[in-house]
Amino acid sequence: MKKNKVIIIKIKESEVKLMVRKYLTIKNWFFFPIVQSIGSFKGAPDIIACKNGQVLFIEVKTPRGRQSEHQKEFQRNIEAQRCKYLLVRDLDDLVIKGI
Repeated sequence: MKKNKVIIIKIKESEVKLMVRKYLTIKNWFFFPIVQSIGSFKGAPDIIACKNGQVLFIEVKTPRGRQSEHQKEFQRNIEAQRCKYLLVRDLDDLVIKGI
């Protein structure tokens, strides 16, 4: 009996970001990336998106990626203001949330 081979596909965060940006474009969201550099707000999300008065703060991770403590704190602060913060690991995360 032959054993089935399991193929593991590793995806980079930059590839997930590209898929998210393409999806947001198709769905007519205005969005822009937040580029981290010296002096940036620690924990800020990767993308901010707006449509019809709704604002999304989107943090993109690979399926195994983890948020830093700064990112978790940023998420708590955004959600305390009753704004939407999304942790997105693939397009299903956006579709399931109705984005």
